[in-house]
Amino acid sequence: MIQPTTQEQPNEALPESAVRREPWVAVLYTWLIPGLGQWYAGATRNAAMYFLLVTGFGAAAAYFMFSAAGSPVAALACAAAGLGLFVRAVFDAFDKAAAANGVRGEAQRKLHKDPWLAVFLSLLFPGVGQMFNRRMAPGIVFLGLWLGAGMLERTIKSSLLTWYLLSVFTALIGFAACLHAWYSSPGLRPAQPPLRTLAFVVAALALLRGPTAVFAVNGFLAVAHQCRTGAMRPTIEEDDRVLCVPARNRAPRRGDLVVFLPPPAAFPEPQSGPVPPAFKRVIAVGGDSVAVRGNRIIVNGTAVTRNSGAALDLSAIRNIGAPRARTAHTLAPDEIFVAGDDLANSFDSREYGPVPVRNLRAYPYKIYWPPAHAGPIQ
Repeated sequence: MIQPTTQEQPNEALPESAVRREPWVAVLYTWLIPGLGQWYAGATRNAAMYFLLVTGFGAAAAYFMFSAAGSPVAALACAAAGLGLFVRAVFDAFDKAAAANGVRGEAQRKLHKDPWLAVFLSLLFPGVGQMFNRRMAPGIVFLGLWLGAGMLERTIKSSLLTWYLLSVFTALIGFAACLHAWYSSPGLRPAQPPLRTLAFVVAALALLRGPTAVFAVNGFLAVAHQCRTGAMRPTIEEDDRVLCVPARNRAPRRGDLVVFLPPPAAFPEPQSGPVPPAFKRVIAVGGDSVAVRGNRIIVNGTAVTRNSGAALDLSAIRNIGAPRARTAHTLAPDEIFVAGDDLANSFDSREYGPVPVRNLRAYPYKIYWPPAHAGPIQ
């Protein structure tokens, strides 16, 4: 008698009675929220433990990184601990779901390529799930589309919103790859509609989580910039990496540190590439009168330089009086006058004039790298 084989047959359905939990669905859940996969597998104690530990270390890492006085070294340590626990949570979710199936359920599950593993692989790298299913042509198409969209994200940087929309498009390619990987799996195991729907909702949220988090942080919480010159010494050294508050709905004030795009007057020659943002300090705002006399800068009649004009006098800047009668050098309401703390080595408004307020991009508040310079900015 010819024995039946266990070779895969396309779209051959398996009975669900022995497969109680899908281990790779548990992994998908954990990929989105640590502990959710354990909860799905019925291990509620482990679910609570991993959720609290991973989110706790993640919150600590965010605090140490984004708070003005937080240590970037402590942030890296907390992030490393959280990542290690997250990886352990992924393996634990798989183990707990497999244990819920028992020996018979796992044996039945392994008869064919697992369609949920194909989904997870496509979540990591769109197209790989198709290759796992031996569907090479669509796998190459999905992988090519995903890589092309990713390259487009890195080259088009006209605005944060444009970048986010491109990231969403990239995520949609990944989501389509996840759907196709499941439905094209050989030996497709039928799933209850709620399970299938929830698993794909989780996959979609996991794909969108990263771009959405970056969009929210860079748009409303903090954005990173690197100082390229020594004009802000000793406040900011050359090549320091700085966290800044986005310049949204906040008017600049005298004494503020700002990151901005220099006006066209700063570049006598046309620029071939994107103009890097500049770091300077606001010493006059709209309505103020500014006079530059040799090495001295006078705002509303108050000298704001010291050491024979080599550096700014921060105390004087913060105690400038009200504007006097309008002069030929009075700033328009939408202009600011900026200069570097190290005036002797600064190229600023003394040379290229006032800066439009619309050119402001951010307000620096913390150096986060290198660790030797890390700390809040005054």
